[in-house]
Amino acid sequence: MLSHEYLDKGASIGIVVGIITFVVSWICCIAAFGFLLGVGLGWLPSLIVAVIAHTLTMLLWGPISLILALVVAGITIIFFREEAWGLLLIMGIFGILLSPVYIVDAWDTKRIRDKWHNRD
Repeated sequence: MLSHEYLDKGASIGIVVGIITFVVSWICCIAAFGFLLGVGLGWLPSLIVAVIAHTLTMLLWGPISLILALVVAGITIIFFREEAWGLLLIMGIFGILLSPVYIVDAWDTKRIRDKWHNRD
C-alpha cells in the first residue's frame, strides 16, 4: 500500500512532468500535422499523454528517479572511466538528478507537517 506522503510527493513531481509532457507533445503534434491541425486538435492527444505521464510519475517516482540516476551514472562510467575526475562527475550527476526529489521531499514534508499541526 502506498502512503499518502509518497503519493503527495509523486503528485508534486507529476505536475511538472505532466506540464512538460503536454508542451512537448503539443509541439510534436504541430510539427507532425501542420500548424492549423496541430494547434487546433493537437492538444487532445497531448492532454491524454500528459495525464498518463502524470499518473505514472505519481505512482512510480521513486523507482524512476533511481533507475534514471543509475542509467546516467552507468553511461558516465562508460565514457569517463579512465579520467581521474570521473568519480566526482558521477557524484555530481547523482546529486543533480536526485536533488529535485529531495527538494520536493523537504517541501512536501513541511507542508504535510504544517497541515497536520494546524488541523482543527
